[in-house]
Amino acid sequence: MAGFIIIEFTNSKAWAIVRGTPTVYRVTVRKIEISKDGGVTWVTLGSGDMTFNIASVNAGAVVGNYISNTNVEAGTYNKMRATVSRTFTVRGNILQDAGANAGNRLYTNPNGATLVAANEGEQSVTCPTTDLPSGISLSPSGDFYCTQDINLTFSASSPNTVTINFNVANVLELYPDDSFFPQPPGVTVTN
Repeated sequence: MAGFIIIEFTNSKAWAIVRGTPTVYRVTVRKIEISKDGGVTWVTLGSGDMTFNIASVNAGAVVGNYISNTNVEAGTYNKMRATVSRTFTVRGNILQDAGANAGNRLYTNPNGATLVAANEGEQSVTCPTTDLPSGISLSPSGDFYCTQDINLTFSASSPNTVTINFNVANVLELYPDDSFFPQPPGVTVTN
């Protein structure tokens, strides 16, 4: 069984942006829960910090290994909630079309965007805590609670499995000030 949440961020920069697909998109999940009653009560599927590269072709299998609770009560679950760190790590490059570096390919780097391909590296981005969209709230520890509607039915017989797919196409944004910012991946959860 595995699950994941759609994460959506806002960025206060009101500029034109260009998008690209990251080669790395790391997310740290602290807990995944499901609910039968619209979020009144929760069943924990997995807990403890684990970082996933959701740009990886085997991300769904890795998330599946995070699930430790295999004794989920039979029934239909309609909500899923993940507690996720607000800091994400991305790696990629995008051709800039505005600002001082218009026409140049910029690469993520631990110190910010670089024009040199050899310096491409993973870059950490911490998302803001204001103007959160529907389904995203702050947990007591300052992480994100990401909640989404689901329709998963678990039977009394084993094994119950969940299939998860991530789509990170064009979720890495580049702003005219040459800063990178990740947007939420597309996530599909079925069983």
